[in-house]
Amino acid sequence: MDTATFETDPVRELRGQFTDITTERVYAVPVITAHTSTTMERLPTALSYISGDVRYCEPVGRSPAVTEIIVRRTSGLVSADEEASMILISSGCSSKPYHRQAAEYHAARIRDQSSYADVVTCHLVQDPAIECVRYEVSNGRVVAVPLFLTRNENTSKLSRKLGFERGNVDWIDPFSSHPRITDAIRAEVEKQRALDDGPPSTAREDEMLQNGSVESHSVR
Repeated sequence: MDTATFETDPVRELRGQFTDITTERVYAVPVITAHTSTTMERLPTALSYISGDVRYCEPVGRSPAVTEIIVRRTSGLVSADEEASMILISSGCSSKPYHRQAAEYHAARIRDQSSYADVVTCHLVQDPAIECVRYEVSNGRVVAVPLFLTRNENTSKLSRKLGFERGNVDWIDPFSSHPRITDAIRAEVEKQRALDDGPPSTAREDEMLQNGSVESHSVR
């Protein structure tokens, strides 16, 4: 398994690395919570510099493994009972629903798997906004879960935007280093392999990518 990281522009920053890849088939997994404009538009362009058959998988952030990580980490900080609430925070996007959908997916699973009084979602750049979420919880014991796999400029803003005093909120750190993330990556690759019975249909897949109906697919 190889990794490739970029700061702002995957085409400019990764083109050389991708051109050097000679593997016949490559499974590319975005290690991110959910799709963004970059993963839907710029990253497939960067991946096109790989000479082999590239299979572009879904981001790992909606994996059931991520739900398990959240439950395990939060229950170690704040007991999952009727006197505690959980807030899931995503970056959100005004034009695309993927981060909101990921947050709602995990919230629904956690409500089924735990006894928190409230499990609510909010977003940095989308409604429901993070500044208003404090009115949605029913008690003062709160555990906040940033749905970010790594620390970034957004995670540093969360405490101020949430509007709670630091002592009233427990936080869990981004969880990219958790071993279950590796399981989530492996699961996305295996899911793609199961779909690889037939040849790729690039015209249809390009259309799906442009329309935002993203599935695991070939980018060539």
